[in-house]
Amino acid sequence: MGNRFASRSLVGMLVLALGVSIILFGPAAAFASGGTYLRQWGSFGSGNGQFNNPWGVAVDSSGNVYVADVYNARIEKFTNTGTYLTQWPIYNPSGYPWEVSVDHQGHVWVSDNQNSYVEEFSNTGSVMNEWDGSGSGAQYQLLYPAGMAFDSAGNVYVADDGNNRVIEYSPTGTFIRQWDGSSSGTAFLGPWGLATDSSGDVYVVDNYNNRVVEFTATGGYIRQWGAAGTGNGQFNQAWDIALDSQNNVYVSDSTNCRIQEFTATGTYVAQWGTPGTGNGQFTPNGGDGWGPGGLAISSAGDAYVVDHGGNRVEEFLVTEPTATPASSDWSLALAAILGLVVVGVAAKRARLN
Repeated sequence: MGNRFASRSLVGMLVLALGVSIILFGPAAAFASGGTYLRQWGSFGSGNGQFNNPWGVAVDSSGNVYVADVYNARIEKFTNTGTYLTQWPIYNPSGYPWEVSVDHQGHVWVSDNQNSYVEEFSNTGSVMNEWDGSGSGAQYQLLYPAGMAFDSAGNVYVADDGNNRVIEYSPTGTFIRQWDGSSSGTAFLGPWGLATDSSGDVYVVDNYNNRVVEFTATGGYIRQWGAAGTGNGQFNQAWDIALDSQNNVYVSDSTNCRIQEFTATGTYVAQWGTPGTGNGQFTPNGGDGWGPGGLAISSAGDAYVVDHGGNRVEEFLVTEPTATPASSDWSLALAAILGLVVVGVAAKRARLN
Protein backbone atom coordinates (compact mmCIF):
# COMPACT_ATOMS: atom_id res chain seq x y z
CA MET A 1 0.00 0.00 0.00
CA GLY A 2 2.81 2.37 0.95
CA ASN A 3 4.69 1.61 -2.28
CA ARG A 4 1.60 2.29 -4.42
CA PHE A 5 1.03 5.57 -2.58
CA ALA A 6 4.65 6.58 -3.09
CA SER A 7 4.45 5.77 -6.83
CA ARG A 8 1.31 7.82 -7.25
CA SER A 9 2.92 10.69 -5.37
CA LEU A 10 5.93 10.55 -7.65
CA VAL A 11 3.73 10.66 -10.76
CA GLY A 12 1.85 13.57 -9.26
CA MET A 13 5.08 15.42 -8.62
CA LEU A 14 6.18 14.89 -12.22
CA VAL A 15 2.90 16.26 -13.55
CA LEU A 16 3.19 19.19 -11.16
CA ALA A 17 6.76 19.84 -12.30
CA LEU A 18 5.72 19.89 -15.94
CA GLY A 19 2.89 22.32 -15.21
CA VAL A 20 5.13 24.61 -13.19
CA SER A 21 7.75 24.57 -15.95
CA ILE A 22 5.23 25.59 -18.61
CA ILE A 23 3.84 28.34 -16.39
CA LEU A 24 7.26 29.67 -15.45
CA PHE A 25 9.07 29.32 -18.75
CA GLY A 26 6.24 28.94 -21.25
CA PRO A 27 6.63 28.45 -24.97
CA ALA A 28 8.82 31.20 -26.39
CA ALA A 29 7.66 32.97 -29.52
CA ALA A 30 9.70 32.24 -32.60
CA PHE A 31 9.52 34.76 -35.42
CA ALA A 32 9.46 34.09 -39.12
CA SER A 33 11.72 36.26 -41.27
CA GLY A 34 10.55 37.98 -44.42
CA GLY A 35 7.25 39.58 -45.31
CA THR A 36 4.06 37.69 -46.16
CA TYR A 37 1.69 39.78 -48.25
CA LEU A 38 -1.69 40.37 -46.59
CA ARG A 39 -3.59 43.17 -48.34
CA GLN A 40 -3.41 46.60 -49.96
CA TRP A 41 -5.51 49.71 -50.38
CA GLY A 42 -5.46 53.02 -52.22
CA SER A 43 -5.38 54.38 -55.75
CA PHE A 44 -4.48 57.62 -57.47
CA GLY A 45 -6.81 60.55 -56.75
CA SER A 46 -7.99 63.06 -54.16
CA GLY A 47 -11.04 61.24 -52.80
CA ASN A 48 -11.35 59.48 -49.46
CA GLY A 49 -8.82 56.69 -49.30
CA GLN A 50 -7.02 57.81 -52.45
CA PHE A 51 -3.50 59.21 -52.69
CA ASN A 52 -1.36 61.52 -54.77
CA ASN A 53 2.32 60.78 -54.17
CA PRO A 54 1.99 59.26 -50.66
CA TRP A 55 5.12 58.81 -48.57
CA GLY A 56 5.11 58.53 -44.76
CA VAL A 57 3.13 56.01 -42.73
CA ALA A 58 2.67 55.44 -38.99
CA VAL A 59 0.68 53.11 -36.71
CA ASP A 60 -0.77 53.93 -33.29
CA SER A 61 -1.16 51.58 -30.32
CA SER A 62 -4.70 50.68 -31.42
CA GLY A 63 -3.48 49.64 -34.86
CA ASN A 64 -4.85 52.65 -36.74
CA VAL A 65 -2.76 53.62 -39.77
CA TYR A 66 -1.86 57.21 -40.74
CA VAL A 67 -0.61 58.07 -44.23
CA ALA A 68 1.07 61.28 -45.40
CA ASP A 69 -0.68 62.07 -48.68
CA VAL A 70 1.96 64.48 -49.96
CA TYR A 71 0.48 66.26 -52.98
CA ASN A 72 -3.00 66.31 -51.47
CA ALA A 73 -1.41 68.05 -48.43
CA ARG A 74 -3.27 65.93 -45.90
CA ILE A 75 -3.08 63.07 -43.45
CA GLU A 76 -5.47 60.15 -43.95
CA LYS A 77 -6.41 57.74 -41.17
CA PHE A 78 -7.42 54.10 -41.70
CA THR A 79 -8.16 51.02 -39.63
CA ASN A 80 -5.48 48.34 -39.49
CA THR A 81 -7.13 46.60 -42.47
CA GLY A 82 -7.40 49.73 -44.63
CA THR A 83 -10.93 50.99 -43.99
CA TYR A 84 -10.99 54.77 -44.39
CA LEU A 85 -11.76 56.67 -41.16
CA THR A 86 -10.99 60.37 -41.54
CA GLN A 87 -8.55 62.95 -42.88
CA TRP A 88 -7.27 66.41 -42.10
CA PRO A 89 -5.15 69.07 -43.86
CA ILE A 90 -1.69 69.99 -42.65
CA TYR A 91 -1.14 73.34 -40.92
CA ASN A 92 -0.02 75.09 -44.10
CA PRO A 93 -2.02 73.64 -47.03
CA SER A 94 0.64 74.77 -49.51
CA GLY A 95 3.13 72.37 -47.94
CA TYR A 96 4.15 68.77 -48.50
CA PRO A 97 3.71 66.39 -45.54
CA TRP A 98 6.45 63.87 -46.30
CA GLU A 99 6.66 62.04 -42.99
CA VAL A 100 4.21 61.14 -40.21
CA SER A 101 4.88 59.55 -36.79
CA VAL A 102 2.87 58.73 -33.68
CA ASP A 103 4.26 59.36 -30.19
CA HIS A 104 3.65 57.37 -27.00
CA GLN A 105 0.56 59.45 -26.17
CA GLY A 106 -1.03 58.76 -29.52
CA HIS A 107 -0.39 62.24 -30.90
CA VAL A 108 0.31 62.46 -34.62
CA TRP A 109 3.42 64.34 -35.77
CA VAL A 110 3.95 65.56 -39.32
CA SER A 111 7.02 67.02 -41.02
CA ASP A 112 6.12 69.56 -43.70
CA ASN A 113 9.23 69.23 -45.82
CA GLN A 114 8.25 72.06 -48.16
CA ASN A 115 7.69 74.74 -45.50
CA SER A 116 10.13 73.36 -42.89
CA TYR A 117 7.44 72.87 -40.24
CA VAL A 118 7.04 70.18 -37.61
CA GLU A 119 3.40 69.85 -36.58
CA GLU A 120 1.67 67.98 -33.76
CA PHE A 121 -1.98 66.89 -34.01
CA SER A 122 -4.40 64.91 -31.90
CA ASN A 123 -5.35 61.55 -33.40
CA THR A 124 -8.45 63.20 -34.85
CA GLY A 125 -6.56 66.07 -36.50
CA SER A 126 -6.78 68.95 -34.01
CA VAL A 127 -3.67 71.16 -34.12
CA MET A 128 -1.73 70.94 -30.85
CA ASN A 129 1.66 72.45 -31.61
CA GLU A 130 3.93 73.47 -34.45
CA TRP A 131 7.29 75.08 -34.97
CA ASP A 132 9.05 76.22 -38.06
CA GLY A 133 12.11 77.89 -39.47
CA SER A 134 14.33 77.69 -42.50
CA GLY A 135 18.02 78.07 -43.03
CA SER A 136 21.06 76.48 -41.45
CA GLY A 137 23.07 77.01 -38.31
CA ALA A 138 20.54 78.23 -35.75
CA GLN A 139 19.54 75.48 -33.35
CA TYR A 140 15.79 75.96 -33.76
CA GLN A 141 15.78 76.23 -37.52
CA LEU A 142 14.88 73.36 -39.80
CA LEU A 143 15.51 72.94 -43.49
CA TYR A 144 13.47 70.20 -45.16
CA PRO A 145 12.67 68.16 -42.03
CA ALA A 146 12.02 64.47 -42.61
CA GLY A 147 11.70 61.48 -40.24
CA MET A 148 10.74 61.78 -36.57
CA ALA A 149 11.12 59.44 -33.59
CA PHE A 150 10.49 59.64 -29.83
CA ASP A 151 12.16 58.57 -26.62
CA SER A 152 10.38 57.28 -23.51
CA ALA A 153 10.15 60.83 -22.08
CA GLY A 154 8.35 62.11 -25.17
CA ASN A 155 11.32 64.04 -26.55
CA VAL A 156 11.28 64.34 -30.35
CA TYR A 157 14.15 63.51 -32.69
CA VAL A 158 13.89 65.15 -36.12
CA ALA A 159 16.00 64.35 -39.17
CA ASP A 160 16.92 67.82 -40.43
CA ASP A 161 17.59 66.69 -43.98
CA GLY A 162 18.62 70.02 -45.48
CA ASN A 163 21.10 70.74 -42.68
CA ASN A 164 22.47 67.15 -42.52
CA ARG A 165 21.87 66.66 -38.82
CA VAL A 166 19.55 65.17 -36.20
CA ILE A 167 17.95 67.56 -33.69
CA GLU A 168 16.37 66.56 -30.39
CA TYR A 169 13.56 68.73 -28.99
CA SER A 170 11.40 68.55 -25.89
CA PRO A 171 7.75 67.62 -26.50
CA THR A 172 6.93 71.35 -26.70
CA GLY A 173 9.69 72.18 -29.19
CA THR A 174 12.49 73.36 -26.91
CA PHE A 175 15.92 72.58 -28.35
CA ILE A 176 17.91 69.94 -26.43
CA ARG A 177 20.84 68.89 -28.64
CA GLN A 178 21.93 68.14 -32.19
CA TRP A 179 24.54 66.04 -33.97
CA ASP A 180 25.66 65.59 -37.56
CA GLY A 181 27.80 62.46 -37.25
CA SER A 182 31.01 64.26 -38.14
CA SER A 183 32.67 63.68 -34.76
CA SER A 184 32.54 59.92 -35.35
CA GLY A 185 33.55 60.09 -39.00
CA THR A 186 29.98 59.39 -40.14
CA ALA A 187 28.92 62.83 -41.37
CA PHE A 188 25.38 62.68 -42.70
CA LEU A 189 24.43 63.29 -46.30
CA GLY A 190 20.67 63.48 -46.44
CA PRO A 191 19.51 61.92 -43.14
CA TRP A 192 15.88 60.87 -43.52
CA GLY A 193 14.37 57.94 -41.64
CA LEU A 194 14.61 57.77 -37.84
CA ALA A 195 13.68 55.14 -35.26
CA THR A 196 14.39 54.46 -31.59
CA ASP A 197 14.72 51.07 -29.90
CA SER A 198 13.68 49.84 -26.45
CA SER A 199 17.00 51.02 -24.98
CA GLY A 200 16.60 54.53 -26.38
CA ASP A 201 19.22 54.18 -29.11
CA VAL A 202 18.58 56.19 -32.27
CA TYR A 203 18.82 54.67 -35.76
CA VAL A 204 19.37 57.06 -38.67
CA VAL A 205 18.95 56.27 -42.36
CA ASP A 206 21.79 58.23 -43.97
CA ASN A 207 20.19 58.30 -47.40
CA TYR A 208 22.89 59.41 -49.83
CA ASN A 209 25.58 57.50 -47.95
CA ASN A 210 23.47 54.32 -48.32
CA ARG A 211 23.81 53.23 -44.71
CA VAL A 212 22.15 52.98 -41.32
CA VAL A 213 23.97 54.58 -38.37
CA GLU A 214 23.11 53.79 -34.75
CA PHE A 215 23.69 56.29 -31.92
CA THR A 216 22.98 56.52 -28.21
CA ALA A 217 20.13 58.78 -27.13
CA THR A 218 22.60 61.65 -26.77
CA GLY A 219 24.27 61.20 -30.14
CA GLY A 220 27.18 58.92 -29.22
CA TYR A 221 28.23 56.71 -32.12
CA ILE A 222 27.58 52.96 -31.75
CA ARG A 223 27.78 51.30 -35.18
CA GLN A 224 26.84 51.51 -38.84
CA TRP A 225 26.09 49.17 -41.72
CA GLY A 226 25.29 49.31 -45.42
CA ALA A 227 26.88 50.38 -48.68
CA ALA A 228 25.74 51.30 -52.18
CA GLY A 229 24.61 48.32 -54.23
CA THR A 230 22.00 45.66 -54.83
CA GLY A 231 23.36 42.82 -52.70
CA ASN A 232 22.14 41.66 -49.31
CA GLY A 233 22.61 44.46 -46.81
CA GLN A 234 23.33 47.05 -49.49
CA PHE A 235 21.11 50.00 -50.37
CA ASN A 236 20.11 52.20 -53.26
CA GLN A 237 18.24 55.22 -51.90
CA ALA A 238 17.18 53.84 -48.53
CA TRP A 239 14.57 56.12 -47.00
CA ASP A 240 12.65 54.88 -44.00
CA ILE A 241 13.31 52.60 -41.03
CA ALA A 242 11.20 50.82 -38.40
CA LEU A 243 11.76 48.37 -35.53
CA ASP A 244 9.56 45.55 -34.31
CA SER A 245 8.99 44.48 -30.70
CA GLN A 246 12.14 42.35 -30.80
CA ASN A 247 14.25 45.32 -32.01
CA ASN A 248 14.69 43.79 -35.45
CA VAL A 249 15.35 46.57 -37.97
CA TYR A 250 13.50 47.03 -41.27
CA VAL A 251 14.65 49.44 -43.98
CA SER A 252 12.84 50.55 -47.13
CA ASP A 253 15.46 50.16 -49.86
CA SER A 254 13.56 52.28 -52.32
CA THR A 255 15.26 52.16 -55.72
CA ASN A 256 15.98 48.46 -55.19
CA CYS A 257 12.20 48.06 -54.63
CA ARG A 258 12.52 45.94 -51.52
CA ILE A 259 12.35 45.91 -47.74
CA GLN A 260 15.41 44.55 -45.91
CA GLU A 261 15.41 43.09 -42.40
CA PHE A 262 18.38 43.17 -40.00
CA THR A 263 19.11 42.27 -36.41
CA ALA A 264 19.46 45.13 -33.94
CA THR A 265 23.21 45.10 -34.56
CA GLY A 266 22.96 45.21 -38.35
CA THR A 267 23.29 41.59 -39.39
CA TYR A 268 21.33 40.91 -42.57
CA VAL A 269 18.34 38.58 -42.04
CA ALA A 270 15.94 38.66 -44.98
CA GLN A 271 14.28 40.77 -47.66
CA TRP A 272 11.09 40.93 -49.68
CA GLY A 273 9.73 42.84 -52.65
CA THR A 274 10.49 43.18 -56.35
CA PRO A 275 9.71 45.89 -58.93
CA GLY A 276 6.17 45.68 -60.28
CA THR A 277 2.53 46.48 -59.70
CA GLY A 278 1.37 43.11 -58.37
CA ASN A 279 0.60 42.05 -54.83
CA GLY A 280 3.69 42.39 -52.66
CA GLN A 281 5.62 44.26 -55.33
CA PHE A 282 6.70 47.91 -55.33
CA THR A 283 6.13 50.29 -58.22
CA PRO A 284 9.13 52.40 -59.32
CA ASN A 285 7.98 56.00 -59.67
CA GLY A 286 8.35 57.22 -63.24
CA GLY A 287 10.04 60.44 -62.17
CA ASP A 288 12.51 59.38 -59.50
CA GLY A 289 12.52 55.58 -59.68
CA TRP A 290 11.61 55.24 -56.00
CA GLY A 291 9.45 52.31 -54.95
CA PRO A 292 8.71 51.77 -51.26
CA GLY A 293 8.74 54.92 -49.14
CA GLY A 294 7.35 55.07 -45.62
CA LEU A 295 7.50 52.00 -43.41
CA ALA A 296 5.85 51.22 -40.05
CA ILE A 297 5.57 48.10 -37.89
CA SER A 298 2.54 47.53 -35.65
CA SER A 299 2.63 45.92 -32.21
CA ALA A 300 0.92 42.90 -33.80
CA GLY A 301 3.89 42.40 -36.13
CA ASP A 302 2.39 43.76 -39.34
CA ALA A 303 4.46 45.95 -41.67
CA TYR A 304 2.75 48.78 -43.52
CA VAL A 305 4.68 50.00 -46.54
CA VAL A 306 3.78 52.97 -48.74
CA ASP A 307 4.21 51.97 -52.38
CA HIS A 308 5.13 55.47 -53.46
CA GLY A 309 4.92 54.86 -57.21
CA GLY A 310 1.73 52.81 -56.94
CA ASN A 311 -0.27 55.27 -54.78
CA ARG A 312 -1.16 52.52 -52.35
CA VAL A 313 -0.36 51.03 -48.95
CA GLU A 314 0.64 47.37 -48.73
CA GLU A 315 0.44 45.32 -45.55
CA PHE A 316 2.73 42.39 -44.77
CA LEU A 317 3.05 39.95 -41.88
CA VAL A 318 6.62 40.05 -40.59
CA THR A 319 6.48 38.49 -37.12
CA GLU A 320 4.51 35.30 -36.66
CA PRO A 321 4.49 33.69 -33.20
CA THR A 322 4.72 29.90 -33.19
CA ALA A 323 4.24 27.35 -30.43
CA THR A 324 7.82 26.07 -30.72
CA PRO A 325 9.66 26.72 -27.45
CA ALA A 326 13.19 28.05 -27.54
CA SER A 327 15.85 25.49 -26.64
CA SER A 328 16.90 27.42 -23.54
CA ASP A 329 13.33 27.31 -22.24
CA TRP A 330 13.17 23.52 -22.75
CA SER A 331 16.46 23.19 -20.87
CA LEU A 332 15.09 25.11 -17.92
CA ALA A 333 11.90 23.07 -17.93
CA LEU A 334 13.82 19.78 -18.08
CA ALA A 335 16.05 20.87 -15.23
CA ALA A 336 13.02 21.64 -13.10
CA ILE A 337 11.47 18.24 -13.87
CA LEU A 338 14.67 16.33 -13.11
CA GLY A 339 15.10 18.21 -9.87
CA LEU A 340 11.66 17.20 -8.68
CA VAL A 341 12.27 13.60 -9.80
CA VAL A 342 15.37 13.44 -7.59
CA VAL A 343 13.37 14.81 -4.67
CA GLY A 344 10.61 12.31 -5.30
CA VAL A 345 12.96 9.30 -5.47
CA ALA A 346 14.66 10.35 -2.26
CA ALA A 347 11.33 10.67 -0.51
CA LYS A 348 10.26 7.23 -1.73
CA ARG A 349 13.43 5.58 -0.43
CA ALA A 350 13.04 7.28 2.87
CA ARG A 351 9.55 5.81 3.28
CA LEU A 352 10.72 2.31 2.27
CA ASN A 353 13.49 2.41 4.85
